[in-house]
Amino acid sequence: MKSNEPREGGIKSTDSLIKFSLHCLTVNGIPLFSKNIGHSSTVPFPVIGSLNGVQMFAKSKGVESGLTRTETGVVFWKEYESVKFILLVFENKCNERFLETLIENLYKSLIMSIGETELTKSNNVERLKKKMKLCSPLLDAMLGPSKITATLTQTTETLHISNSSVLINYLTSFTEDLDSEFGCITVDGRVVVATEKFWQLQTIETSLLSYVVYNLRNATASDTPVYLPNGSPVVPHRLITVTLIDHVQIAIVCGPEPSLHEIQNKLIVHYWSPLVPYLRECLRSLPRSFP
Repeated sequence: MKSNEPREGGIKSTDSLIKFSLHCLTVNGIPLFSKNIGHSSTVPFPVIGSLNGVQMFAKSKGVESGLTRTETGVVFWKEYESVKFILLVFENKCNERFLETLIENLYKSLIMSIGETELTKSNNVERLKKKMKLCSPLLDAMLGPSKITATLTQTTETLHISNSSVLINYLTSFTEDLDSEFGCITVDGRVVVATEKFWQLQTIETSLLSYVVYNLRNATASDTPVYLPNGSPVVPHRLITVTLIDHVQIAIVCGPEPSLHEIQNKLIVHYWSPLVPYLRECLRSLPRSFP
């Protein structure tokens, strides 16, 4: 059972306690975006520029910057091929492993949103900045107080129900009709049932997909390009989501066919209308996540 108590040295998962400032820059130090979580004041860019200068100077001397502690907080640097992160945590008890996991997950969320090629090969900074705006909803979901624990542990939140076998059988047939093997049913972003191949994706991929689906929970239907950070970082797939009843969505990772219109008007009605009582049963497991 998930606990609200943080692990020793971890990041607390309540909005009143978690306070950090995240900054993403190009390797040359040009700012791409910033996120302030639980901290009302924005860190001035001259401060970030100075911290970036420290990292670049160390790099020129063959020294890799990592984690630095002060009396009141932690500064953490992480550089990838084309971007770098500077993370300021406003408490000094954070474990370096947690921060590394957090940044790694955030980097992979950028790949899922815009693709590895756009992220690593783009020579147009202004274009990259615009593309980064597409990442903002996913980043916000990952850094939210109710999701930060799952983000740090690279886990997918699930919801357990009775008689799940009926939904799994229908889901498997439904995904096959879409020429896919990757599908799940979620309740408010928590996976209720999923196909066998869905669970065989990398853990970070199932976790990130559940965040994307959660962000689309208010849409009747959606067709979103996604890149799998490990399985397909260059070629996008389609993430199809359809709201079956309030709070309950089906999500399928598939190819270019069939169209969203066909899925909504033919396959959804054919497969899922008879199962509305089973879908409503899923809601009985909220909010505790088990029957």
